[in-house]
Amino acid sequence: MSKFNEAEKTLITMADVVLGLGTMATIVMIIDLFGNFDLIKLLIAIVPLLGSLIVWAILLCIAECVQNIRDIKNKLLS
Repeated sequence: MSKFNEAEKTLITMADVVLGLGTMATIVMIIDLFGNFDLIKLLIAIVPLLGSLIVWAILLCIAECVQNIRDIKNKLLS
């Protein structure tokens, strides 16, 4: 039996999709830099990766917190 319910699984899936899209966007932007390298463009290319990592971490923390709260509630009620 999975410790997450359907809503939490959906949240985790959304987090994984955001991370994947952010990684792909960063790769595409870095590949585009090969012709003419510029430090500012490299920093701009890294922003989607950092943003997607932050959103991914927040969504996973929310899913884990909800699960922990449910476990605490079930222990108190039993």
